[in-house]
Amino acid sequence: MKNEIAKSAYIYQKEIESNQKIIVGVNKFVEADLNQKPVFKIEDSIRKIQMDKLIALKNERNNLNVEKDLMELRSAAIENRNVMPSIIKCVEDYATLGEIADTFRDVFGEFKG
Repeated sequence: MKNEIAKSAYIYQKEIESNQKIIVGVNKFVEADLNQKPVFKIEDSIRKIQMDKLIALKNERNNLNVEKDLMELRSAAIENRNVMPSIIKCVEDYATLGEIADTFRDVFGEFKG
């Protein structure tokens, strides 16, 4: 069965490449990059404003609660428990997305595709 699927996929791809099978936008009626959107650029002043807000948030929140919440999140992830309640608690205590993501990266690592 596996060989039949692989053979079928191979034939299908060959038909596309030889234009025996037409797929609009892939091998027929393909537009050049005429509609290419410009890259979104953020002014440096906006980055500065957001950094100031982040610093203020970290100064105003209860950092002991955030650390405790992140440790609970780490424990839930390590023990393969439901992490959603821990994530919600972290967010309620103003942990940042970066702090939450760093906790997951510490536990699970990072994909290097």
